[in-house]
Formats: sequence, C-alpha cells, structure tokens
Amino acid sequence: MSFKLIAIRPLSGIDTKFLKNLVAGEIYNLCNDYILKNDQGKLVRNDANIISVQYKRTVPENLYSIQKIDGKVININVSAIVGKNGAGKSSLIDLLLLSIFVVSNNLDLVYPDNFIEQDSKITENDELNKYKNDIVEIEKGLKVEIYYLLNERFYKLVIN
Repeated sequence: MSFKLIAIRPLSGIDTKFLKNLVAGEIYNLCNDYILKNDQGKLVRNDANIISVQYKRTVPENLYSIQKIDGKVININVSAIVGKNGAGKSSLIDLLLLSIFVVSNNLDLVYPDNFIEQDSKITENDELNKYKNDIVEIEKGLKVEIYYLLNERFYKLVIN
C-alpha cells in the first residue's frame, strides 16, 4: 500500500483557533510533484474548485531507491514540512491530526476512555461530558479539505 499526502486547505468558515496563522481558502501543497488545477486548467491558489491533479516529476525516479542483495528494489519516500518560524508548519499538522481524529471518532475508532484522566479530581461522568463537548466544538469549527494519493488513486476528504 502506498500513501502520499498532497495538500491541505482550510476552508472558509473554519474556526480561527484552528487557523492560527494559516489563511482560509489557501491551498498548502505538501508535495511538489503534484499540481492542483481548476476547471480552466489553471493552478488553483485559493477557494476555487480543484478539478484535476497533474503529476510532474521533480526528482529522478530512482533517487531514493535501494537495491537489496536479493535484487529487490525498495523505494523510499522522503517527506518534510519546511518553512520559516511562524509559517504554519505546526498548524498544518494540527489540522491533519484533528481531521484524522474527527473521522476516527465518527467511525467509532476512538475510545473516550483513553481521554479520561484516571487521577482527575473531576468525576468520570463529568470527564466524559467534557470530552463529548470538546468533540462537538471541534466538529463544529473544523472545516478542511485534505488531498491525498492512496494506491495510485487521488482522493479528497472534506470535513465541513
């Protein structure tokens, strides 16, 4: 299985506590080999609809390949999020993790017991209610699109 995160776009109407220093509607491309285009075939920069994804190789195909003694080739992907201080690197990761959390929670893959402090002075029932209220707040304020490649197919996850 192969997975590549292509881009993240916080949508208009996202709660500012999730934006921090990011701009709503702006596409944050995380993989230079993929160009997101609108219905006129132009590069998408803001709130425009993304209609197609164009692949453009920026590094040689076998740059990160290793051939084992038995002849099998291992392809290695190297990824990094780089930028100046305050550019939004941590904010992008926060959006990604919150999105994964929301999807996982809606698929019942998250166990609230894991988020309840056992040694807390608050009762377990109050902790559970706080957790549920936090989930509602996150789901209400999080508005994001995530573009990714899974097994050579493009997908767009929208949380709105």
